Amino acid sequence: MVVWAPFGMIFRAISWSIAILILANIRSALFFMSELISNLYMIALNILDYYFLGLVGLGMSFAITYIIYVVHIYFVCKKYLQFEFEIKLLSLSCIQIIYAIISVGIFYFCDSFYFISGLISLLSSILFSLYILIQRINLKKFINSKFSLS
Repeated sequence: MVVWAPFGMIFRAISWSIAILILANIRSALFFMSELISNLYMIALNILDYYFLGLVGLGMSFAITYIIYVVHIYFVCKKYLQFEFEIKLLSLSCIQIIYAIISVGIFYFCDSFYFISGLISLLSSILFSLYILIQRINLKKFINSKFSLS
């Protein structure tokens, strides 16, 4: 069950970031309807996956739900808010999704050393994210400006 959580969390972070745009544009009724619909298919997927796959199915339904929710919320925001993804966001998301797929694959196919190889995958994902963050906000300049003694 827990193996599927990182995969679902990537899509959850993307979808919630997009969904908050609806609230920022003061469209609370649209947000409510969108969340109601997504919760209905979340409950349906949870029941189906638990029935057929047990607790592992709940983990899978978490990931599947948020994959569907990203698509759902993207089209809602595109229709009502003229939202479009930037290429940078798509490329960064694809790289993180690849890391998640590698992690799930390591867990299922590498029984003897999944902890070490999963840790390597996690650390490389963190380092890559920090690298991108440093590039985007010029972290060195920011730290120097906040903690400069002169």
